Amino acid sequence: MKSTLPELFPGFETISVETAEAALFCRIGGSGPPLLLLHGYPQSHVIWHKIAVPLKKHFTLILPDLPGYGRSSIPLQSADHGAYSKRTMANAMVEMMQVLGHRRFSLAGHDRGGRVAYRLAMDHPEVVERLAILDILPTSDYWDRMDRTFALKIYHWMFLAQPAPFPEKLIGAAPIRFLEHTLASWTAEKNLNCFPKRPSSTTATGFATPTGSPPHARITGRARRSITSTTRRISKPAERSQCPCLPCGATRALRPASGIRWTCGGIGVLRWRARPCPVDISCRKKRRRRPPKPC
Repeated sequence: MKSTLPELFPGFETISVETAEAALFCRIGGSGPPLLLLHGYPQSHVIWHKIAVPLKKHFTLILPDLPGYGRSSIPLQSADHGAYSKRTMANAMVEMMQVLGHRRFSLAGHDRGGRVAYRLAMDHPEVVERLAILDILPTSDYWDRMDRTFALKIYHWMFLAQPAPFPEKLIGAAPIRFLEHTLASWTAEKNLNCFPKRPSSTTATGFATPTGSPPHARITGRARRSITSTTRRISKPAERSQCPCLPCGATRALRPASGIRWTCGGIGVLRWRARPCPVDISCRKKRRRRPPKPC
């Protein structure tokens, strides 16, 4: 199924891929080895528009909207919110890549897309060549390091995890206001000046407009994803991913009060490589570090 959007992605094909869970809206462009990019909350594939054109010179880029986001369809809800778990979304990504003819691929995810990415790498190690995780920590680390300051910075975690339909009703009353406030709260200047107008309007449309679905269904799906992150098991699992991985973080806003240092030699839920390769994401002030040498 073909569709159109503003030309934020010149030279990219726009398609919809049918999977068992949802019809996934997707942008595809470039040439080279396949690279799947997964966006975070509360955004869509549009977040990649500035780097997509340079990257497509080196990769075949696959840029989907996660189920329930942007222009992808909304999975049916269930009592346990299983359709919105990271495992279910990871399975949908693998199915989509198989439909597109990619049996193995590299993978990068930002924020909630990062959680889908590392779940995918642990459940389907045979399909992932390399993995990069941007601006995210293991769920258990978030809760273990939660204090007053950190809780105020990621207030939406606690808010979206409230029992339905409380978050949905409040967001549905003013969805664009909620979206703009949340995005602005994550910037250094606490405003939207750093966001280009055209991509922002596309993101807002996808956030507030349920495409062919009951009112607020898209908002409901996003809130239920937060329920699955907080009510399911949050202890560090025993699983390990064996693919080469790179955790990246560049904002002090994500750093818990106690700080955290990840290394490539076996951190939290993932084992990045067999030999240590330090990657510092603590973003300490006034201290410059050399980039780590490639492992």
